[in-house]
Amino acid sequence: DCLWSFPKAVEGVNLQANPLYVILDIGCTKSMGSRRAVDAFRQNCGSAGITTEILPSSSYFTFAGGGGAKIYETCRIWFPTTPPTYTDVDICEQGSVPILLSVFQMRNMNMTLEMTSEAVLLTCPMLGMKSRPCPMSTSHHLVVNLADIHKTPSRPLPTSRLGTCAF
Repeated sequence: DCLWSFPKAVEGVNLQANPLYVILDIGCTKSMGSRRAVDAFRQNCGSAGITTEILPSSSYFTFAGGGGAKIYETCRIWFPTTPPTYTDVDICEQGSVPILLSVFQMRNMNMTLEMTSEAVLLTCPMLGMKSRPCPMSTSHHLVVNLADIHKTPSRPLPTSRLGTCAF
């Protein structure tokens, strides 16, 4: 068996059919997603008690393969926690990339990934997971369902809005 072979029994989460799932991208330093992915998330998040708002933004992404994208808007995602918790996802007008959760968001969520030859185990208090197999997408990326967030971060980021938490 080759060390780099893919798991044989993984069916995977189809991200187009499940737009509340996001990719865990430890190489991503700021969360982003294509307009298509963010719009799909916004259209499907209400039943999970999640709300969103579009805010102006001004940033620039450079991509590993070359090129870049100017960002004009961010999607603020509000989770049904007490107190209310939010995170931001920059919207990229180019392409169709799924929503990518950044390494800093994962750190603020106190995520722990334990990688073995059999599975990747995820521990994340905000998701209610303790050493549980992390779902994979059909493209073999690690993913989580943001609808599963029901707890606030243990060390939230400072916010300008009284009584809220951010990650």
